[in-house]
Amino acid sequence: RNLPLKARVGRKDRTKKETTICFIRNKKRDAFYWVKNDTELEEMGFVEVAKEFRADPPEQGIKLHDQHHTQVVFAMKDFKDKLQEEITRNQVVDTTQGPNEKRAIAYLDGFLSLPFIGEDEKLKIKASKRAIKRGKFQKLQREVNALKRNAKKTSLKIVDLLDALLRILDKYPTEMNEEGYTDSVVSVKSFEKLHPEIIISESYSYNK
Repeated sequence: RNLPLKARVGRKDRTKKETTICFIRNKKRDAFYWVKNDTELEEMGFVEVAKEFRADPPEQGIKLHDQHHTQVVFAMKDFKDKLQEEITRNQVVDTTQGPNEKRAIAYLDGFLSLPFIGEDEKLKIKASKRAIKRGKFQKLQREVNALKRNAKKTSLKIVDLLDALLRILDKYPTEMNEEGYTDSVVSVKSFEKLHPEIIISESYSYNK
């Protein structure tokens, strides 16, 4: 926990020579890789890697082998590729939404521009938009559209209308993060914020 980022060391090991083990993470996920060359790697479990990283005080580090940086970059690429796969798998394209969903989303957008709306309320509305786009709660978009229709027939103050909307949204578990997304889904716009960091890497060599 107290090590600086990109801590790296060379170690002597006959069985793993010319390979690298590294720990990479970002706010979304973490991964432990054993990179055997620049075209082959495998993910490892935490306990397995902890055993490999263990070193007793008498052991001295050695020079990194020539493939160290290439292998770390290869692991980073795999990490990013898997994150991108997750985005592609879960990303919702607005053009696939039906007219009712689009109508509800547009109505929710109108509340986001209110000058007195709080940050928590914004997050809740954004999370609800995301849930509607994913079709998570079919009844949610119907209730939002019903509120829109009823608002035209009454003379509710905008503050009371917002309260009515929030009461609807509170009925649905649209788990929110600080960016307003639900269910740990990563959006394309937030991908740049999830740049992975190399925490620890070890390369193994064996020279008599």
